[in-house]
Amino acid sequence: MDNIRPEVKPLFDVMVPNPARFALHKLFASQKRPKGQEAESIKDIRQADQLLDFLIAHSSRSYDIVEAWGNLHRRGKKWWAPVQAALSRCNDPVRHRILARDAR
Repeated sequence: MDNIRPEVKPLFDVMVPNPARFALHKLFASQKRPKGQEAESIKDIRQADQLLDFLIAHSSRSYDIVEAWGNLHRRGKKWWAPVQAALSRCNDPVRHRILARDAR
């Protein structure tokens, strides 16, 4: 009887966003928050910074950033300009790696 394991079935499906796209979304959102939400804006940037740093460090996921950044640029300046502004508040290694990709 000890070897019997119940069959586990999920109760519902969960959609998990692409981490790179989520990080860029957090940067975008940080620039679109109302003036009274500076703390949330800082939190958005910190979360994006940490996630992008992780993705850069794990080179198997760094292509996700390239793809997400390209998608952002295809949407136009209205989308990528706020993200670039938020990147100026990220840590140097993240900012330089992302902007270096943009220069290519």
